[in-house]
Amino acid sequence: MRRGVCRGIENRHFYHGALQGRRVKSDFSLFSDEEQIIAQGKALLAADAETVPADSFRGLLSGYAKLYRQSTRLVKMGDRMQGQLNSLNEQLTKSEEKYRRLFEGGVQGVYRSTLEGRLLDINPAMARIFGYDSAEEMLIMVRDMGKGLFLSRDHYNAFVVVLRQQGVLKDHPLELRRRNGDMVHVEVHAQDLYSDSEETHVVEALVVDVTDKQRMLKELEALARTDCLTRIWNRRYFFELGQREVARARRNGSPMTLIFFDVDHFKRINDTHGHDAGDSVLKEIAVLVREHLRQLDIFGRMGGEEFAVLLPETDLDRAEQVAEKLRQAIAHHDVVLGQTRINCTASFGLALFENESEGLDCLLCAADQAMYSAKSNGRNSIHTSTQIK
Repeated sequence: MRRGVCRGIENRHFYHGALQGRRVKSDFSLFSDEEQIIAQGKALLAADAETVPADSFRGLLSGYAKLYRQSTRLVKMGDRMQGQLNSLNEQLTKSEEKYRRLFEGGVQGVYRSTLEGRLLDINPAMARIFGYDSAEEMLIMVRDMGKGLFLSRDHYNAFVVVLRQQGVLKDHPLELRRRNGDMVHVEVHAQDLYSDSEETHVVEALVVDVTDKQRMLKELEALARTDCLTRIWNRRYFFELGQREVARARRNGSPMTLIFFDVDHFKRINDTHGHDAGDSVLKEIAVLVREHLRQLDIFGRMGGEEFAVLLPETDLDRAEQVAEKLRQAIAHHDVVLGQTRINCTASFGLALFENESEGLDCLLCAADQAMYSAKSNGRNSIHTSTQIK
């Protein structure tokens, strides 16, 4: 009996000590509390029930009740966290689907590649730009961008050097090669990134096909520079090119001569045969004159039936020979319109650029006055200006 009392006292000290030890802990840990409560439960099961103090049972029940409340809170917290995680996963899935739709359905080409030029991923638009039936086909056939898309490996390396220097490229113009060998003009928006997953630098780029845009710009540029009827330079662009030649002649001290000519009795042609016939005469004269000029000569329509030819690196004697060839070519040429044959002539005025203080306007004015002198002398002739000295 005495031994049981002693054992009860020892157990009571053990349980109370365990509970007191739990109370004085400064850092609460759910798992350490759980271990203590389980240890207490095991001790109670192993002990003689008659010798276990009632306080020990109450302490154990209190611990289990607290553990239950904590577990319930954790379950609720876990449910909330799981809900938030599910929501994040749903948002991530939607974001990935949105990106994939943009990637797959975009009208601009998108690609990822290594800096060495190995394609990692492309979208269908990228394949279409370069003439491939699918992205898969292009990834198989284009193993090296430097050989498969760029004009040469050096061409690709130069692009990479610029990209590495700047990090990001915007509207960077490139001329690349389609599958069939045709050239395609593109603008590239690219950035050099380090990929942690791939442990290397990758290029992510957007490719915009501007081939049609470039062609339209060239066509608009041509329209702005050429005469719509004769397809030779218009007055504005003739003056633009002429000013450059004047500056060059001043700089180099080289000779330059301007020929100004006008179709004789052109109003009579329009009145007799109609304006369509007059247009045909002007177009054929433009073709005829161009055949007798050098590539460096500048030929333009000044308006109506008036034309001008600027002859760089040409002295007056040589210019007179050119003008005579043009006069004879026009005079011996018949414009055939159905059953009608129209023969016409032209009057020519020449002016030599000699005075460095004078500009193209003065040179043209002198040649124009010389041309009117030729008309006064019976037309179909050549007169040389003596005004510019």
